[in-house]
Amino acid sequence: MVAAGIVFFTVLLSFSPAFRAGFVDWDDVDLLVKNTRYQTLTSENFNWMFSTWFAGHYQPLTWLSFWLDFKLWGGGPAGFHATNVLFHAASAVLWLFVSRGLLVRVAASNGAEPRNNLTLAAGIAALLFAVHPLRVESVAWLAERRDVLSGGLFMACVLCYLRAVGSSAAREGTELTEATNLKWYLLSFVFYGLSLSAKAGAMTAVAVLVILDIYPLRRLGGRTGWWNSSVRRVWIEKIPFAVLGGVAAYVALIAQEKGGALLTLAEHDWPARWSQAVFGIVFYVWKSILPTQLGPIYQIPPRGEALGPRIWICAALVIASLVALYRCRRRAPGLAAATAAYIVLILPVLGFAQSGPQLVADRYSYLSCLGLTLLPAWWVTRNAPVQSVGGKSRSRSVVPILCLIWVGVLATATFMQTTHWNNALDLWELGVRVSPHSPVARANLADALARNGRFEAAEPHYLRALELNPQDAVALNHWGDLCRATHRPDDALDAYQSALSVNPKRWRAALSMAEILADRGQAAEALPVLRAAASQNMEATELLDFFTQLLATHPDARVRDGSEAVVWAEKLCDALPADDLTCPLNLSTALAEAGRFDEAARFGEIGLQLARRSGNARLEKEFERRLLRFRDGRPYAAPDP
Repeated sequence: MVAAGIVFFTVLLSFSPAFRAGFVDWDDVDLLVKNTRYQTLTSENFNWMFSTWFAGHYQPLTWLSFWLDFKLWGGGPAGFHATNVLFHAASAVLWLFVSRGLLVRVAASNGAEPRNNLTLAAGIAALLFAVHPLRVESVAWLAERRDVLSGGLFMACVLCYLRAVGSSAAREGTELTEATNLKWYLLSFVFYGLSLSAKAGAMTAVAVLVILDIYPLRRLGGRTGWWNSSVRRVWIEKIPFAVLGGVAAYVALIAQEKGGALLTLAEHDWPARWSQAVFGIVFYVWKSILPTQLGPIYQIPPRGEALGPRIWICAALVIASLVALYRCRRRAPGLAAATAAYIVLILPVLGFAQSGPQLVADRYSYLSCLGLTLLPAWWVTRNAPVQSVGGKSRSRSVVPILCLIWVGVLATATFMQTTHWNNALDLWELGVRVSPHSPVARANLADALARNGRFEAAEPHYLRALELNPQDAVALNHWGDLCRATHRPDDALDAYQSALSVNPKRWRAALSMAEILADRGQAAEALPVLRAAASQNMEATELLDFFTQLLATHPDARVRDGSEAVVWAEKLCDALPADDLTCPLNLSTALAEAGRFDEAARFGEIGLQLARRSGNARLEKEFERRLLRFRDGRPYAAPDP
C-alpha cells in the first residue's frame, strides 16, 4: 500500500499544472461547452450517450463520466481536469499491481522464487508508465478522457485475468474449474466490456491475453503445446473477448466514418499507410526512450516525403529488430512478449484505417507502451539489493537508483509538458515549434490568436496554413471568420464558399455565409446555402435555429415560408433536449407564419411555462409578447396594427 500511495501522489504532483488548465478549443469546447446533452441524465440524453457518434467516437461510458463531473463540479474546467488526473493516477496504481503480478509469474515461469524487490520493480514500472511525457496528451486534454478511463479499465481486466488463471492449477490446464477462478474470469470480461465502452482502444486485447498465456503463464506453446486436450479450453475462453473486441472495432470504424474523419484510399493510399505504420512502430519506442520535441500534432507529410529515406531506415530497424527477437525468443521470452504486446496494441492506430491528419500521436502510446515499462522493471529484479546465503546484503543497487533518477527526469519533463496544455495559445505555439510545416498547427495557432483579438498576428498563420494545404476546409472557414471580424465581407464570402466547395458539410461556413448575405439584404440568396447545409447536418442546432428564424420572421415576405419553417423547426426540436426553450419559440413562430395559429398558441404556452420554471425572465416576456399575436391570428412577422 505504501508503494501504491507513492505512485498515486507522484502522478498528482507531476500533472498538477492540469488543475489550473482551462478548456482547450481543440474539441474540448465543442465537447463540453457548446454541447449540453451530457449535463442532465434524462432518458433522452441517456439514449443519446449510447447512440451518438459525436466527434467520431462511440464512448457512452466516457459521456457518463462527464455527466458525473458536471453534477459534482459544475461546468468549469477544473473539475474535469481533476477527474482526468485522478483517473490516470488510479490507472498507475492498477499497473503497479498488474506489473507485480506479471513479475511474480516471470519468476515462477523461470523456476525461481519471487524476490523481495518485486514491489520496488513494479513501482518503477508503474512510474515509468504514469509520469512519462507521452502520457500528457491523454491526461491534460479533456477530450481524451476516454484514454485514461478505458486504459484503467483495461488494466483492471488484465489484473482479474491474472487472478483467474495465474494459479499453478491454471498453468496445468485445469483453469476455471474452481468457482473463484470463474468469478475472476467473468470480472475480467466485464472490465473489458467497460473499457471498450469508454474507447475502443483495447480492441486487440484478446491477442494480448494469448501472449500472456504463452509467457509468462506458459499455458500455451512450449511443453504445454498449442492444440491438445489440456489447452483447448485456453483457446475457448478467449472467444468472448475476441467477439467483443471485433464488435468494438466495427463500431469504432463506423463512428470514424460518421464523424467524417476516415480517409479514403484516394486520399491516403496503401504505400502511404504502410510507411505510416512502419514509422509509427519506431516512433513510440524512440519517444519512450528520448521524449523530446513532443507536440499536439505530427502531420501526415506529403507522399514523396512519407516514402522517402526516413521510412526505409525505419523499415530496416523494424525488420532487424523482429528477426533478432525471433531468434532470441527462447533466451529472452520476456522481451519477445513485451514487443509482441506493443505491436498488437499499437496496431489499430498505425494508419491502416486512418482517421484524421495525424501521422502519429502521443495519446496512442497510452496502452501500447505498457509492456515496455516491464523491461527495466525486470532489470531491477535482476540487479536490486539481495540477501546472500550468509545473511549479508550483497548490494547491486545502482540499477534501481538509475531507474529512479530517470523517473525523476521524466516527472519533471511531464510537469513542464503539462503546462503547455493550460490554454490554446500556449499549446499551439508549442505545436508550431514542433511541427512548423503542419497546416493544422498553424491554423490552430491562428485561431487562438484571433480569439484573443490579435488579428494581425493571426493572419500570416492562416495564410501559411492555406499555403501548406489549400484544401483545408477548417482553415478556410476560420480565415473567413477573421476576414469578417476585420470588416472584409467579400473576402469572407470567398473563403466560406471555398470551404464549402471542399467540404459541403461544413455547416459553420454555411451559417456565417448566410449571416453575411442576410446582413447585406441578400437573404433570398442565403436560403439555398442554408438549405443545402441543413439537409446534411441535422444536429447543427445553431444552423437550424437561424434558418428557421429567417423563414419565419424575415421582414421580406418573399423570403418567408411558413410551411418550410415548420419542417426545419421540427427538425430543430428533434436535435435539442426536451427542455430547451429554443424549440417551442421557433416552432410556435413557424406555425403562426404557416397560419396554424391554434397550434402556435399551444406551443407558445408550453414555452411560456418552461421559461417561468427555468427563471428565464427575458424569454418569458418574449413568449408573452408573441402569444398575444398568435391568439389574435397574427404571425410574428406581421406589422403592428
